[in-house]
Amino acid sequence: MKISIIHTALAIFAASALFGGAPTPYTVRLQTVVREASPNARELKLTVLRYSPDRRAIVVRFENMSRSPLKLLRPLDGSEWGWHLPFYDVSLTDSAGKAVPLGSRCGVSGLYSNIKWHDDYRFQILPGDAYETHVDIARDEGTSGKFTVRFRYTYDGAVAAANKGSGIPYPEDLWSGSTASEPVEIIIPEPKR
Repeated sequence: MKISIIHTALAIFAASALFGGAPTPYTVRLQTVVREASPNARELKLTVLRYSPDRRAIVVRFENMSRSPLKLLRPLDGSEWGWHLPFYDVSLTDSAGKAVPLGSRCGVSGLYSNIKWHDDYRFQILPGDAYETHVDIARDEGTSGKFTVRFRYTYDGAVAAANKGSGIPYPEDLWSGSTASEPVEIIIPEPKR
């Protein structure tokens, strides 16, 4: 079977549309980021508090359990899909134990145009304090029912530092590690018609 230039071009176009472009050294390195609890995971406690139907999001509490201030990042456009650090992984499992895949989206990602990098993305939590925010569940609109949800925050400072040419110069003072919440049951109501 011959593969024509048109077939090759269509395959590249499809990959760009689905995955935000052809793989680069940066995206390949992102795929190697370990998404398991890091040795310092106890410094940052994550708790899923509830589901917020008006935002199709979960409310997550980030709590500093260490003796030092922790600096973290809010999600970039694509963090929920693992395209940019930090990763904001929301795992959703239905009542049969089947994982619900991420929803579809465009391939454009990165920094939001109306937010100043990195000042508007970075936040600090003092020892013993907490920060609560909404995190998009990143699932298709029709997803509804009873689910088990778990949230994981991952930032790998070594990968970010090795990718200074990626177009996103990450601050060097961020907490680096990976930690996850305990699983929690939520109910996602059917969308209003």
